[in-house]
Formats: sequence, C-alpha cells, structure tokens
Amino acid sequence: MSNSQEIKKELDRVKSIDVLANSDGGKIIKKNLRKEILNSIDLLANRYKTASHTELVGFCASLRANIDLLRVLNNVGKSKKMAEADLELALQEEGEVESS
Repeated sequence: MSNSQEIKKELDRVKSIDVLANSDGGKIIKKNLRKEILNSIDLLANRYKTASHTELVGFCASLRANIDLLRVLNNVGKSKKMAEADLELALQEEGEVESS
C-alpha cells in the first residue's frame, strides 16, 4: 500500500469521527463526557483520603479514558486538516516520483 493510500485510509477514519463529533449525538456525548470528567474530579477530591489504592486507580483510569475520548472528539477538526495536508503532500511526492 502506498503512502498516499495509507493517509487516505486514515483521513477516511478521521472524517468519520468528525461527522460523529459534529452531529447532535456527538454534541450530547461531548456534553456528557464533560459532566463525567467533572464528577470524577469531584469524586477524587472528596474520597482521596478514604478510598483504597485500587479505588483511586480505578477513578483515575476512568477519568483518563473520558479525557482522552473528549480530546479526540474536540481535536478531530485539526486532525482532519493535518491529514488532508499530509495527503496532498504525499500525492505531490508520488507525482514527482512517477514523472521522473
């Protein structure tokens, strides 16, 4: 598979995430993720003295997963632009190689 084909495949994935992130359902998901993140922070702040190590690790893992997912949904526009620029560059490079 050529570099441009790999980038095109990645761009298709990013576009799918972009559609989700900007849909009504995606906006609801992002809103709920923000609430879950705040709830997790509140839980950590209130229970850090009494929770076991295992519980704290679980709270932190849940918080990290929600933050990562929200970050993906919020930054997909930038990722899409970068993938489009990468694809354009790869296509230009492949065109130069073919014409040589």
